[in-house]
This record gives sequence, C-alpha cells and structure tokens, in this order.
Amino acid sequence: MQELYTKVTAMQTQYYTSRGKIAATARQIDELNKRISMWNQYSKNKVFHQSLTNLKPRAREKFQDAYSVELALYDAAVRYLDSLKASGEKITPKHWQTQAEQLAAQNSTLYQQMKSHAHEYSGCGENPQDRRRACPIGEVPRSGTGIRPIA
Repeated sequence: MQELYTKVTAMQTQYYTSRGKIAATARQIDELNKRISMWNQYSKNKVFHQSLTNLKPRAREKFQDAYSVELALYDAAVRYLDSLKASGEKITPKHWQTQAEQLAAQNSTLYQQMKSHAHEYSGCGENPQDRRRACPIGEVPRSGTGIRPIA
C-alpha cells in the first residue's frame, strides 16, 4: 500500500509541476503578446502623430477631432513603451515575437507531456479488465478488445 501511495504522490507532483510550468509560460506569453500588441499599435498610429506635428494650428484642431481615436491609441502605446524603457527594458519587437513563439512551442510540449502522463496514470491500456472504466469516453482502448468508442 505504501508503494502505491508513493507512486500516486510522485504522479501528482509531476502533474502539478507540469501544470505550474504551463501556467508560468502562459503568463510570459501573455506579457510578450501585450508588448507586441503595443508596439504594433505604436507603429500603426505613428503616422497620425507625425501628420499632426506637421500641421498648422487651425488644421491641427480639425485633424485632432477627425483622428482622436488613433492619436489616443498612439499616446497610450508611447506611455507603455516609455514605461518599459524607464524600467530598463529594451524595445525589441522581433526578439519578443521570437521569444513568444519559442515559449508557445515549449508550452505545447509541456501540455502534451502532461496529457500523456495523465493518460498513463489513468490506467488506460494496462489491464484489459480495467480498460472500460479507465479510458475516457469515446477513446478506443489499446489492443483488439472489440470495444468501440461511444460517439
């Protein structure tokens, strides 16, 4: 019984450790996506700000009224990117994109490992008598038992 308890505890530890890594990676990806989004917002609306600075005062008011949303988005992006610079972060959107893609691949791998461990721990495919109970609904048990998935 002690051996079973040890094995179950080890499986749970491994499973929850994987879940924790997946959650941490997802938070990193979210932060990188936010940075990338703000950089894109800055780049997209920079043209409106440049056009505004080149206008005379009377035309400037009309321009601000017509493009207030774009100018507000630009200002918000500038504030966010300036806060990153102030904290010592370099503004490197290509690096952020590469890092986000790497983390997404890592997250996918971790998720697949966690899923395979959960499948192994469920007992699906180990004992022919337990296959019906252990396998998730709709999944075909291993070997030719003749059991068909429930659609």
